[in-house]
Formats: sequence, C-alpha cells, structure tokens
Amino acid sequence: RRGGDNFASPRAQPAQTDIMADDKIHAAFKQLGITCQTLEHVEVPTVEAGLAATASLGAGKKFAFAKNMLMNDKKAGLFLLTVGAQQKVDTKQLPTMLGGIASSNNFRFAKDTQLDETLAVKQGSVSPLAVMNDTGNKVTLVIDKPLLDAETIGVHPLRSDKKCAGTPHATGGSPGG
Repeated sequence: RRGGDNFASPRAQPAQTDIMADDKIHAAFKQLGITCQTLEHVEVPTVEAGLAATASLGAGKKFAFAKNMLMNDKKAGLFLLTVGAQQKVDTKQLPTMLGGIASSNNFRFAKDTQLDETLAVKQGSVSPLAVMNDTGNKVTLVIDKPLLDAETIGVHPLRSDKKCAGTPHATGGSPGG
C-alpha cells in the first residue's frame, strides 16, 4: 500500500498485451499529432473503482471520467456508448436517444467474447479508443454530447490500469458533437 491509500501500487511487470496496447495507442497518437496525459493507477474493473483509484491523484478535478458500454441489438448491431461516469443509461430509451439508428428495443450488454472479438479488449478496459481495433467496422461509436463538451475527458488506453486524459477529439470524439 502507498502512504494512506487503500489501493495497491500499479503492477510492476505489465503483461505483454498491455505493452502492445500502449505501443499501439502511442503510435496512433503520434501519427495524429495528439498529446495525452497518462495517469497510472491500480487495475480497476468498474467505473466506481476507477474513480476511487484516481481520486488521490486529483484526476476527478482535472477531467471528466467516461463510462463505456458495448451494447448489442440483434437487428441494429453493436454500439459502443461512451457517457459521463455518473450518467444513467436507460436501455429502453436507446432507440430514441440514437435518433432512429436502431428502431428495436432489444439492447443488451454485449458478451465478453464480443468485446474480445470486435474491440480486442476485456471488460473494464473498454473505451472509445478501442474502436481502432474494430477492423470489421462492426461497432458504432456513440459519445454523449455533455461528455464531448467537457474540456478534458479520461478514458482507458485499452487497459484498465491507466487513464488517458485528453480533449474529447483526442480520445475518440469529434469537435462540436
């Protein structure tokens, strides 16, 4: 434990897949001319754990946290929803919120196998950056407008023991929503 924290130190030896994820993100950002501040923390499986793990770093005051959900609709396909960490998502309202992209009301959380097969990430590591792994273009990325309006947002860089803080455009959104 670190001085007074309730959290263990970040892993000393990152897994090979974590190193590859870091390399992929850094290479893509470099190619696009994007800078992103990276915060290391313990591995976190949930948004709540992520907020707690980074609270001592003052991250919550510096940027908005994102919550990410890969949703599956049998007719409309896969949607990666990125919203503010505190935002409630009513799956019954998704067709309306998506503006007619999906007309059915059959949204379910995607299975772990779908996370791995389409986005090449595990549960807890999902972020809008994961669409770079969607080589089959099966996932529609949807980012909540209030999150896009934030000055800086924090997302996982394909692994759950780091946060990448950048402008919404740098972390997967488009300027102006």
